[in-house]
Amino acid sequence: MSERPDEIRHTLLVPFEYTLKGQMATAEFITLQPPTTKNRNECAKLEQAFMRALPDASNMTEEQRERARSAAPEVSVDPSPSEALATIAMSPTSDLSEVMEVARKLFLADVALIDGEHKVNSAALDRMDMDDFKDLVGKYLVGFILRFALDTPTRS
Repeated sequence: MSERPDEIRHTLLVPFEYTLKGQMATAEFITLQPPTTKNRNECAKLEQAFMRALPDASNMTEEQRERARSAAPEVSVDPSPSEALATIAMSPTSDLSEVMEVARKLFLADVALIDGEHKVNSAALDRMDMDDFKDLVGKYLVGFILRFALDTPTRS
């Protein structure tokens, strides 16, 4: 896996309007900041949802493993954001709507910045296009949370 980024910039597919200092402004991109221990509960829930979505091969028969492999998307050591969300969505043990709610709470906790400067608030998230929101969730999951779950980086 590559090194964890300092931040992730997502150019919005559908820019939206938000209020900034009493004026209407148009959001063009969202910057995602890495999590801190302040975000530990949300990060743990997102990581656990993904890890639970992976087939538990130790308790499966060969036939069950084969069916799980053919039904589930191929998950690499470095999944794409859409692969990560598809893995969760297709899992009988993970709840995608819960993942979306946890991600929303995480983004409201100083992790997501509109145009790299302004904290995302609830009203702004409510205006965001669903495809943009799903992209943000997938990018955050892969770019920050799964970095340590799928690959242990060496630190000096």
